[in-house]
Amino acid sequence: MTATETEYKITLSQGTFQSGAYVIRAVNSGTQSHNLNISGPDVTAATADLAPGQSSSLNVTLQAGSYELWCSIGSHRTLGMDVHITVG
Repeated sequence: MTATETEYKITLSQGTFQSGAYVIRAVNSGTQSHNLNISGPDVTAATADLAPGQSSSLNVTLQAGSYELWCSIGSHRTLGMDVHITVG
C-alpha cells in the first residue's frame, strides 16, 4: 500500500483492508517535510521525517480493528494529515 503525503493530506492507494502483513510505502509528494505514523491493535510504527521527494517503508501486520495514520510534524495532524482505516 502507498500513503502519498502532500500538504495536509494523506491519500492511501487502497480503501479496504484485510488482516495480514503489509508494507506501507510513505511517499512525500509535498513541498514540506512529512512523516508517517500508524497506531492500532498491537501496532505502533513511524517513519523518520521525509524531505520532499523522499520515501520510506513500514512493515506492519494489521489485525481486525481500527488504525490511525498521521503526520506528527508540527500541526500537520490537526490540519488534515490524519486518516482512519478499519481492517476486517
